[in-house]
Amino acid sequence: ERQGVSTEDVTNALFTTLNGQQITSLRESEFEIPVVVQSGEASSEGLAAIASVEVWSSSGNRFVQLAEIADVTTMWEFPLINRRNLQRTFTVEGRSSVISSADLLQILQPTLDSLELPPGARYEIAGEPHQQAQANQRLFANLPLALGVMALLVIGQFNSIRRGGIILMTIPLVIIGGVVGLIVLDAKFGFMAILGFVSLGGIILNHSIILIDRISILEKDGRPKRDAIMLAALSRLRPILMTALATGLGIVPLILFGGPLFYGMASTIAFGVLLGTVLTLGLMPVLYSLFIPQQPKPAETSEPAESAA
Repeated sequence: ERQGVSTEDVTNALFTTLNGQQITSLRESEFEIPVVVQSGEASSEGLAAIASVEVWSSSGNRFVQLAEIADVTTMWEFPLINRRNLQRTFTVEGRSSVISSADLLQILQPTLDSLELPPGARYEIAGEPHQQAQANQRLFANLPLALGVMALLVIGQFNSIRRGGIILMTIPLVIIGGVVGLIVLDAKFGFMAILGFVSLGGIILNHSIILIDRISILEKDGRPKRDAIMLAALSRLRPILMTALATGLGIVPLILFGGPLFYGMASTIAFGVLLGTVLTLGLMPVLYSLFIPQQPKPAETSEPAESAA
C-alpha cells in the first residue's frame, strides 16, 4: 500500500465516482427517494479521467489522486466466459412473433452453411428446434406403451378382442382429417401438430366406443345384428356429430388468434375431428357387420303350465 491507501479505499472511490453511493433516503408520502452521492466530473469525461479520481487516505487524512498510487491503463477482457459441456461458447438468439422457429431456421440455414469458421470452432442449433426434437423423442419413446395400455383397456371393457380391434382400427382415420387440415390451412407439421393427432386419437376412440357399446346393448336385447347396427347408428348420430362440431368450432378462435405456436395443433384438431367422425360413423358399422358374428338370442323363459284343478 502506498500513501496509506488500501484496496478497499480505491474500490469505494471508484464505485462512488462511476456508480454513485447511496447515503440516505427521503420519504415523500408512500414513496422512498434514495439520495446518491456521485462525482460527476470524472464519470462524465469517460475512462480517461479515472486517473484523476481522488481517493481518501485514512492514514494520511488527505485525498490522493489515483494516478499517484496506481498505473491506470485501459484493456478489453471478458467479464464472463460462458461454457457448455466444458467448451467455450457464445449464444446468438433470434426471435420472431410472425413466423415459427422452423421457418426462421430455414431462412437462416443457407447463411449458416456458408460460414467459414476457424479451426476448432463449430455451431449447434439449440433453442426451440432442439427442444422440439427432444420432446418428439420422448413422446415416441412412450407411445407404444400408451397404445398397449389403451388396447388392453378397450378389450377389457368389451371383453372381446374383435370389438376392441375394430375400435382401434378407427384410430388411423385421424391421420386423414389431420393431414387435410394441415394442407388446407398451410400449417407446419411439428411437435404441436403431433399433440393434435394424439388428442384426435382419443376423441375418435371415444366416438367408436359409444357406437359399439350401443350396438352390443341392442343385440343383447334380442335385435338382429343388421337392425342393431342401423338403430345404433341412427340413435348415436346426433350426439356424436354435436360433440364433433362443438370441438371443431371451439378450436376456431385458437386458429385465428392463437399464434404460430398453436396454429398447427388447432388446424389438425379442427379438421381431424370433423372428417374423422364422419369416416368413423361410416366405417364402423361396416367393420362390425363383417367381423362380429350374430349374438345368440336370449333364452325365452316359458311359464309353467297351470295344473288342472
